[in-house]
Amino acid sequence: MRAARFEVMAELEGMAARLCARRIERESIERLEDTLRACERYATAGDADGYYYANADFHGVVSEACGNEYLRQQAHALKRALQPYRRLQLRVPDRMRRSLAEHRAIADAIVAGDAEAAENAARDHVLVQVKEFSQLVRTWRHLTDSARDAG
Repeated sequence: MRAARFEVMAELEGMAARLCARRIERESIERLEDTLRACERYATAGDADGYYYANADFHGVVSEACGNEYLRQQAHALKRALQPYRRLQLRVPDRMRRSLAEHRAIADAIVAGDAEAAENAARDHVLVQVKEFSQLVRTWRHLTDSARDAG
């Protein structure tokens, strides 16, 4: 069930990034860059909670700058449903650094006006979360099984 929701979220994020690459204005580019700097600060500090909020700001700028209010509303509703899973995957080792690189690829494509690259980068960025969350669940199960066997 979660994987299906992430697949839909990936398409919505991809569409928003594609539209954003076509429509973004200078002021929003500056806000996008500000959010990337915040993500970088939190990733460098190893602060997953801070990164989570900066990440939400990054995606919010893309969503707002895409110019499609209905798309923004639908994506926001689905993000709220996926919030616990999106937040947990940031605990996977090295995930924040990789997420930051994915954000940079999305932003670069948007600023360059490359709608196709922006769409693909944004879609892939969300789909990787399915893998990250699955890895986290496997690790957690392994740890709980090991603790149960040891006790």
